Parts: sequence; structure tokens; C-alpha cells
Amino acid sequence: MHQEPESVHPDYRARKDTRVSFSLIVLFAVLCVSIFLFGRELILSMKSGDVIRGLSAAPWVGFANYQHLFSSPYLVRLVRNTFLFNLLFAGMSFVIVSLLGSLLEILPKVLKEIVAVFFGLLLFLPVEVFAGWIIHLTGSIPLTSPVIMRYLHPFLCTVKYMGIPLMLIALRNEIYAEKDGLAPVKIAGLYSLASLVFLSSGFFTMTKAFYNPLTYETMDMLDTYSYRSGLLEMNGGISAAAGIFQTLIALVSAAVLFVPILALFRSAFRGERKDRNGENIVGRLVPSLIAFVLFAAIYFLPYINKGYSFDMGQFGQRMDFASPVFSFVLVSSVSALIATALAAATSGAFANTGRGLRIMAGIVLTLITVLCASPVRVSNYLLIKDMGFLNTYFGIIVSTCFSAAAVWAMICMRRGEPTLTGKSFFQSVLALFLIQTALVYGNIIPQLFYLTQPNATPLMTFRQLITGMQSIGDVASRKSLGGVIGLYGFLASLPPMLLFLAVNIFLPEDKLMAVISAGVKN
Repeated sequence: MHQEPESVHPDYRARKDTRVSFSLIVLFAVLCVSIFLFGRELILSMKSGDVIRGLSAAPWVGFANYQHLFSSPYLVRLVRNTFLFNLLFAGMSFVIVSLLGSLLEILPKVLKEIVAVFFGLLLFLPVEVFAGWIIHLTGSIPLTSPVIMRYLHPFLCTVKYMGIPLMLIALRNEIYAEKDGLAPVKIAGLYSLASLVFLSSGFFTMTKAFYNPLTYETMDMLDTYSYRSGLLEMNGGISAAAGIFQTLIALVSAAVLFVPILALFRSAFRGERKDRNGENIVGRLVPSLIAFVLFAAIYFLPYINKGYSFDMGQFGQRMDFASPVFSFVLVSSVSALIATALAAATSGAFANTGRGLRIMAGIVLTLITVLCASPVRVSNYLLIKDMGFLNTYFGIIVSTCFSAAAVWAMICMRRGEPTLTGKSFFQSVLALFLIQTALVYGNIIPQLFYLTQPNATPLMTFRQLITGMQSIGDVASRKSLGGVIGLYGFLASLPPMLLFLAVNIFLPEDKLMAVISAGVKN
């Protein structure tokens, strides 16, 4: 633990106290905003919330929405599906990550890096593109079976997101001087417990990409119910009541799991760190390039095996690809810049401060994380509408410009260095900015809510192409377009994957470990 010298210059102490005070002000300001948004959701849940009329014009109905929700014949199914999905996901993640993580530990360093980067690329492949690839790989039969999807859905989510714990496992024993043979099991357990904090939410984007009327029986969850009732059926009050119910469950889960998660985190990531001055960037470049080539080969393999064409001229007109990609990278970077600045400012409350202050700040940040975690909140939609940002890029920026995960990642980076130099701080901020840009770019939720022009963003265009292809009755026509759409999806996914590769190659391993922990369950 870093100790402050007995003799410290008064000006330094004053500057340090000012930084800590400013960080606490930012932290509590974010908490107030979160409570304000939660309060709007609470008020909306007691009104006949009409998305068109807005919050103020909706009549007051008291607890009628809650009575409707808890008397609904679907509630038991929704809760059962949500809890069972999360338990299956946590269980599958623990077993698979423990096994693969233990295998990583016995592989040579180069192979270990290739495997870790490969799953990192899968993590940053947008969900819509991943779902399109799975559809072409497996066909539609297993994806329309409610019994199969009961288990296939959490398994696919496990595969998609296990790049987070696998990269942490690959990096952990490279960073700490003393190797921990139980690190794979500890990190797998930590990842599974952290996912259970959000027991009331599933991976909404994955669920929405795969579920259909044939699989509602086992895939319909609280998130999809909130989305359907609030945005599709225009009943914001019912949706808000479901959102409040989800938040209360998450608060209980966080309270129960906070201490075990903290204890497991301290057990997995402690000890003396190696000297990182001699890190070889070229040595990390080669495994990253090999992993990218391998990833691209596996991605295109299902399309090649089925004889699909990759001639984009089949669309019948020249598609404007570069402009939407450039525009949305710019939008994502603006949002990421704000989120990174807030994370850097807030994290000061956890660096070189007293234990009591850190505990208090940790509890506050945990509360903020839970309040901001739900991917579907009609009150946020109404707030964007009231601000005049609906169906604009500003709506996407406003809805993604704060990330609790980014704050946690920045805390890990700052706590890893008792004395944070200017260069080290710049590296931390830059890495977090690049990763946040990648995450915002790949987040389909705000794009679904706030843009009515599908060609405004590359992922919305890809989604439109997938939907259009599925409506084509002629099998030959669908086959001729399948490869082109797959190629478009891969090209649209390059920005977040390349940003991840850049961070992986140039960022010191200890900071990379902290940044990768900023995975988001959406």
C-alpha cells in the first residue's frame, strides 16, 4: 500500500486535497443525475405513460401499472426465463472459462496471446454481425426451437463475451511476479459473480438478435418485455414499472454479492508486479496480426463453404459505405471522450485516499452502476425526446456519454500505480477512450431507439439488409446476397476490432488488463 511521506510540501497536499474533493463532487453529481433518471422512471411507472404524449401529459394512475405487471400471466415466465438464463450463463461461463483459462496457462506465450486476442476480437464484433454469422453457420432450425434456444442462447452469449475473462487470465500471470495456479478459476468465478449482479437483465442485444415468436416461450425476458411494452406497444408506464422491478432485483443482487466479489477480486489480483519497462511492442504485433487473420478466415468460412458470392454489385446500386462508418466513428468518439473525461475525474476519489473514503465511494459507484445498468428505459427515451435530440446523433451521444464500467476500469489503472506519472495517465486515458469508442460504435441499442434512417449508421444498414434478405422468398436470391451481406457486416465491424487491436498492441499489459475489465452487459 502506498504511504504518503511524513514530510509533504503544503502546496502538494493542497492540490491533492483539491483533486480528491473535485472527484467526489463529480461522483456525487453523477449519482444525483442517476437518481434523477431513476426518479423519472419511478414517476412514469405511476402514470399512464404514453411515449407520444410524454411524461408531463400522462395522467396519474398510482400503482395500477404495478398491479397490471404483477397480475400478468406472463410475469412468472419472464422472471423464470431471466433468472434461468443468467444462472445458465454464469454456470457455463465458469466451467468453459476455467477450462480454457487453465489451457491458456500451459500454452507457450505466443499461442496464449493469439488465443486471447482472437476472443478479444470476438468480444468487439458487434452483436448484429455475430448473430448473422451464427445464422449462416447453424441454419434456422436450431434457432427456432424453444427447447434448444433455452441452452443455446446462454451458450452463444458465453462464447461471445468470454474474451473478457480469458484476456484477464492471459494477462494476470504476465503482470504479477508470483504466479497463481488458481487464477483461471478465480477470474472465471469473479466474472460469473459479476454477471449475477445484474440478475434481472439478460444480454438484450443478443436476445433481440435471436428471438422470434417461436422462441418467446424460453427467450422472452424482462428486458425484451420492457422494450416491447414501452417502445413497440407505446405503454411507457408498464415498461417503467418493469424497469423499476428490474432495478430493485439488481440492488438486492449487488448488496448480496458485493463483498464476495470484492474478496475474490483482491485474491485474484494482488502481489508484486513485474517491471514493465521492457515490453516488446513488435512481439505483441505478430500474435495480434495472426489472430486477426485467423478470425477473418473463420468468419468467412461458412459463407465460402455455401458458395456465396461477395460481389457487392449485387445490391443493384452503389452503397455509400465509407460515409456512415466515418460519421459513426466520429459520433462514438465524441461520446467516448466525454465518458473518459468523467471516468478520469471520478476515479480520483479512489486513488491515494483513506480506506473509509474509498469504501464509501465504492458503494456510491456500485449504486450508480446498478441504476444505470438497464439497457431499456423509456424515461431515457422521453428525456431525449424532451431535449429535442430524438432521431439525431445527439441522442446517441447523450445516452452513451457515461459508462460506469469505464470508471471501474480507470480506478483499476490508477490503483495499480501509487504514483501516476503524466505519461502513464495519458496512456490510461487514451486506451480507455479507444475502447469506449469501440463499445459505443458496437452498441445497437441507442441506434435502434433514436434513428429512423437505417442508412445513417453501418450497423443499422446491416440490420436492414438482414431483415430484407429474410423476407426474400426465393432461396437462390437469398443465397446470392448472403455472402455480400456477410462481407458488409465484417467491413462495418472493422472500426471497433481495429481499435481493440491498437490498444492490445501499444498499451502496457497492466493497463490493458484494467481496460478490458470494462466489458458491458447490454
